[in-house]
Amino acid sequence: MMSRKIKAFTLLWLITVSVIIPYTSSGQGYAGPDKNMMKDSSVVIGGSGCSNCCVKWTPTTGLSNPNILNPVASPAQTTTYTIKVVGSDFSFSDVDQMTVTVVDGLSDITATPKQCCWKKGEAISLNQFTITTNPPGLASSLTISPTTVPTNVFTQGVGTLPVTITGKGANNTTKSTTANITVVDEDAQTQAQVGLGQFDPAEILKVIDECINKVRGPCNSTGGLTANVSFSKGKLCCPKSGCVKEMYAYNGTYNYDKGVSCDQPFYGVPYIASLNLRISASFGLAISLGNVKTTCDGVDVCYGATFTGSIGGGVSGTILGGSILDASLQLVASVTADPLEYCMPSGKTKAGIGADNGNICFKADLVGSVTALSFFTEQVSVNVISQRCLY
Repeated sequence: MMSRKIKAFTLLWLITVSVIIPYTSSGQGYAGPDKNMMKDSSVVIGGSGCSNCCVKWTPTTGLSNPNILNPVASPAQTTTYTIKVVGSDFSFSDVDQMTVTVVDGLSDITATPKQCCWKKGEAISLNQFTITTNPPGLASSLTISPTTVPTNVFTQGVGTLPVTITGKGANNTTKSTTANITVVDEDAQTQAQVGLGQFDPAEILKVIDECINKVRGPCNSTGGLTANVSFSKGKLCCPKSGCVKEMYAYNGTYNYDKGVSCDQPFYGVPYIASLNLRISASFGLAISLGNVKTTCDGVDVCYGATFTGSIGGGVSGTILGGSILDASLQLVASVTADPLEYCMPSGKTKAGIGADNGNICFKADLVGSVTALSFFTEQVSVNVISQRCLY
């Protein structure tokens, strides 16, 4: 009885082992696709999708490591490789094949740029082109020249650069193709007369001075133009937003302030007292530009013009040559307007009067100074009419 029990137990153990170690094909293609390879070079073979697997490639000739899923293959001649994969815990097994065809040379190369432009100094690489070879799949064996955009191929910031892609032809010959690419020098900027660059302030100043000279009484012109403005334009390389685009850069300020001031004597006692009628008028235009530059995002660069104007009237007088009293008082009314905005390069403007666009405001102030007994001086600045706006 004892011996029969032992035999039954042994039989049961053998059946259990045979059930948990199947030998089936998963059909997942672990060898990867067939590949071509230039003679005296190498290629990575194998597929994907297996982790923690046991791998064995045969033959091992020309393989960097026959026990990994993706070895580097460097066969001297066309070779068919077989891979056997066993899953973790022996859950499955698979056998697959692929062939590395060793090619002596290329018969044809075609290359098309993937992007529409390159910047000066930018690297040029094979992966920036769509390349087809015959036999196929040999783009990695090619070389490219030049590898960076040079500095001497530009005309007004833009140029065409021939790029040569070269490979090995049959019988140790050279096979090549040329692709022309558009290159852009974003640092090349030319001064451009844009907007106020076409405005000649000298002519306006001449007219104003002539008018002032015709005014009765001792009138003097005041103010003038000060400007330190640079308008530049060039090109931008924007592959993701329209390719080659116009670039505008602005820097500086325009300030134009012109007016007239008159003192007309209308009463006086020699050596004792004098009284003068004083009038003044001025207008101004101020344009301020930041150091800004357009970008490939297409965001407009906007700048504003602010207009101002004033008119005043008052008196000035002295008693005993100013030793007793020297006074000058003037009521000045001023007008200001919200800036007029202009955007480049789109040409959009923000103008007009109203709640949504802009406003005009005015106020009046009494300004001047009073000096008594030659040493006591009081500066006068009194708001007569508070600022009021139309909207």
